[in-house]
Amino acid sequence: MTLEAIYYASQIFVALALVVSLVFAAIQIRHATQAARAQTNQSIANSWLMTAGVVADHITAFNAGLASARDGFDDISADDRMTFVVIIHAYFRHYENIFLQAERGYIDRRMWDSWSEHMRIVAAFPGAQRWWRMRSRGFAPEFQRVVEAAVANAPSVAQ
Repeated sequence: MTLEAIYYASQIFVALALVVSLVFAAIQIRHATQAARAQTNQSIANSWLMTAGVVADHITAFNAGLASARDGFDDISADDRMTFVVIIHAYFRHYENIFLQAERGYIDRRMWDSWSEHMRIVAAFPGAQRWWRMRSRGFAPEFQRVVEAAVANAPSVAQ
């Protein structure tokens, strides 16, 4: 084998090694992406479980807030008002997080689609709509638009 043949053979070997390493890197990145998405999905589930637990512990206050007929929630007790405001804020932060994760491609868009149905149900209640009018500016503008559309199209049967 001549020196030139050895040189060409080594170049082929280097090229093949480069292709193999790129394929390996792509597989590793794909696995890391899948793991990150699974972790994000788990975080969303954990967030919901915590929020649902708070609702279960304070269901009377939450229901009173959802049904509230007054803009300042002065038709419910001060304790119930504070409890409701904290819970509804946690709800909408949860929804906003899922929406933004989906917008950024960190989770499957179908996950947001299913959670948005839940958000629309909550947004249909008069107390949720009143709270949203008072606090909407504290959320991401793109999420505000989504909630505004949900509130605008909310059925009146949730009262």
